[in-house]
Amino acid sequence: MLFRLLGLIMVVLGLLNVALGFLPATMTAKIPAQLVLTQGFAQSVSLLGLGAMIYLLAEIAAKRPAKSY
Repeated sequence: MLFRLLGLIMVVLGLLNVALGFLPATMTAKIPAQLVLTQGFAQSVSLLGLGAMIYLLAEIAAKRPAKSY
C-alpha cells in the first residue's frame, strides 16, 4: 500500500513537471522555485517513469501470494 501511494505521488509530480516543461518561459518564471523539483525535461520524464515503475512493481507484488520458506 505504501509503495503504491509513493508511486502515485511520484507519477503526479512527474506529470506536473512534464507539463511545466511545455509552458512558455514567461509563465514558468511566475512559479516559485520550491515547486519545481527538476531542472530539465529529461529529469521530469525519468521521475514520471520511476513513479510508474514503483507503482507497477507494487501492484505485481500485491497479486503474488506470499511464500514462507
